[in-house]
Amino acid sequence: MRPVALRAVALAAAAAALALPAAAQNLGSLYDAARGFDATYQAARAQAEATTARGAQARAG
Repeated sequence: MRPVALRAVALAAAAAALALPAAAQNLGSLYDAARGFDATYQAARAQAEATTARGAQARAG
């Protein structure tokens, strides 16, 4: 095997080994990670938390 081809095979093997941990994620963890970067979801969540806090403040009098 030529040194260039051997180097290419070694590089491909190293890239495949590094990609294995990324492939171990399941759909649920990917969905949760995506929600963390979704501005619409974050805004709706903040609004819901603010509404809950206002309700608690109203009950406290």
